[in-house]
Amino acid sequence: MSAICGFLNVRKPAGMTSSDVVEEVRSILGERCGHAGTLDPQAEGVLVIGVGPARKFISYLAGDKEYEGVMLLGMESDTLDSSGTMTLPRRPVTASPDKIRETGADLVGTIDLAVPVYSAVHVGGRRLYELARSGVPVSPPVRPAVIHALEILEICLPPHDRASRVRFRVRCAPGTYVRALTAEWGRRLECGAVLERLTRTRSGPFAIERAITLDKLRELAGTDGVRGVIVPADDALAHLPRASFDDSGARRLRQGQAVPAPGGFEAGSLVRLVLADGLIGVGRVDSDGKHPIVLRPERMISEG
Repeated sequence: MSAICGFLNVRKPAGMTSSDVVEEVRSILGERCGHAGTLDPQAEGVLVIGVGPARKFISYLAGDKEYEGVMLLGMESDTLDSSGTMTLPRRPVTASPDKIRETGADLVGTIDLAVPVYSAVHVGGRRLYELARSGVPVSPPVRPAVIHALEILEICLPPHDRASRVRFRVRCAPGTYVRALTAEWGRRLECGAVLERLTRTRSGPFAIERAITLDKLRELAGTDGVRGVIVPADDALAHLPRASFDDSGARRLRQGQAVPAPGGFEAGSLVRLVLADGLIGVGRVDSDGKHPIVLRPERMISEG
C-alpha cells in the first residue's frame, strides 16, 4: 500500500495519553503521525491525527472544539479533576440550579483562566507537570480563553451526603483547558468544583460520530479499508479557499517560488494549493501594493 497522507479521526479511550495514541497509530499504519490538540489522559473522544505529510498542515485545521463533561461541586484538587489529591475539605453546595446556570452564562466570552499546574505547558524550559511532580513551587500562567457557548444539560443537587454534579456541553477555542473552566465555575459558586468526566465530541470538522477506535483501526491495518477512514488533507482544509495549479505551477511552488495569484483572493489570506491529484501545500496571498498579487508557499508536500 502506498504512503498515506491525510487525517485520522480517532476515538481516544480514557486512560491513554495523546502521545500514546499517536504512537499506537504510527505502529499500526507504519507512518509518521502527529496529533492536532492534546486530550488529558482521563478524557476520551475525538483526537485528530495527521498521518504522513499531512502532519505539516495540522496548524491550519479549523480549530473550535466541543466537549461534554461532568463536574463535581464542593471539591477542589491539585489537578483540577477528580483524579487528583483533594486540596480542601468537601464543602456544602448552597447554589441553586438558577445560580449555577447564571454563573455558567457569565463564563461565555473571553475570560482569563490559569493554566492547570498539571499540564504540558512549558515554563522556564520545563513542563508544568514535571515541576509540580518534583515539588518545585510554580505560578501557572494566566491565559485568555474563548468560550463560544456553554450549555447545561443536567443539574443534580442531592442531599448533602451525596456528590452534586453538573453535566454540561461547551464549545470553545483551541487551547482551552476545560478543567480550568470548571475550577473557575466552582470558584464563582463559592464551593469549588473538579472535572469528573470529559469527552471531546468535536474538533473542527471532525465529529465523534465518525471517529474510529484503535481496535477497529487494527482490524483495517494493511487493507484498503484504511483509505476509507483517512480524511484527505484537501477535504480537511476545505475551510480555506482553493487554488488549482498545473504541473509547472506546482513545481515552482515546491521550489519555494511565488506564483501569480488567481483572482478573487484577498491579500494576507491563506489558500490551499491543489494539483489534479490533491493537496500539495498551503500558501499565503501577498501584495506590497506595487506589484501584482502573488501566492507564496508556506508549507508544501515534496514531489513524490
